[in-house]
Amino acid sequence: MAFTLALIGCGVIAYVVDDHPAMPDDVCIARSDDGPRYSELLADERITIAVVFGELAGGPDDYNARSASALAGALRARGFRETAPSHFEARAVTIDIAIHPNDKTVIGPALTAAFATHELVYYNGHSYEGDLDFAIPDDYRIAVLDTCWSTQLYSARVVGPSRDVIGNTDRSVTGSIDSLITIVDGLRAHAPAWQPLIERSNAHAVTRALGRAPFSRYTAPEHYRLDSTRHGKSAGQRVAL
Repeated sequence: MAFTLALIGCGVIAYVVDDHPAMPDDVCIARSDDGPRYSELLADERITIAVVFGELAGGPDDYNARSASALAGALRARGFRETAPSHFEARAVTIDIAIHPNDKTVIGPALTAAFATHELVYYNGHSYEGDLDFAIPDDYRIAVLDTCWSTQLYSARVVGPSRDVIGNTDRSVTGSIDSLITIVDGLRAHAPAWQPLIERSNAHAVTRALGRAPFSRYTAPEHYRLDSTRHGKSAGQRVAL
């Protein structure tokens, strides 16, 4: 998408150190026909989404401040209205955007608060090498963890029978927010399955990687997947980090 490719031209930062963590034994890819649970999402006739950005360096020129601005522009282009600061609405979908300091003791509680009040929470920022501490309620939640190696670092502690968890098995690089836009578009269209949306997000990731290859050492694309254990895997009983 053009709005994320423009961000890449301003600079590229990855969200974690270079060591590649091992894949945990208790995380697997969900069935290809698994999809959003609209009966639960729309029980109150609204889909609520929280976008939690963690700053990388801080200040008005922080890369994730640019990501938040680009996301707001993409939402406006899709007909969303900003009815309050950083609060966007379009028919049955509401999206709240927040930027927090590069501090795991701030971002962890921010994620806990977001999961308490929103059905989908998207996180984009540092992974803190798996050391973020947050909790998720028992109600149905969608967690989109768009940080480096979130499948390896977080999914085993987030997956559960009332959750759909979209993780990333590789680095996440600034400008990756079109993964969220793809999901928002899919939910608004009542897409029946996650897999086509994830495949679209991965295709965008490849395009971004090709675009930054001439001037960045982060040449590998993100790789998203659905890490869900709703079908009875024991790790699904873990509720909070």
